Amino acid sequence: MSDEKFIINEIVKCNRMMVIGLREQYDKIDSNYGRRIAVIEGRLDAMEKNLDLLGKELREQYFSLGRKLDLIELQIVKQNKKK
Repeated sequence: MSDEKFIINEIVKCNRMMVIGLREQYDKIDSNYGRRIAVIEGRLDAMEKNLDLLGKELREQYFSLGRKLDLIELQIVKQNKKK
């Protein structure tokens, strides 16, 4: 009976050590990926800001180009009226 108890205790110890090892590995993996995800999120935020800025600049250039085309069209209309 004591041999069975000893064997069971050894199995339980072995299983506990295995579980502790698995938890430590999971924690390491989790922290590594957590750091990587945080870095990626930071880079994505920076990219989003850059894209917003570029979008604003493109809209401004688009509207500026539209105004220039309107002015050119008005000048052509005026020149055609003079002729």
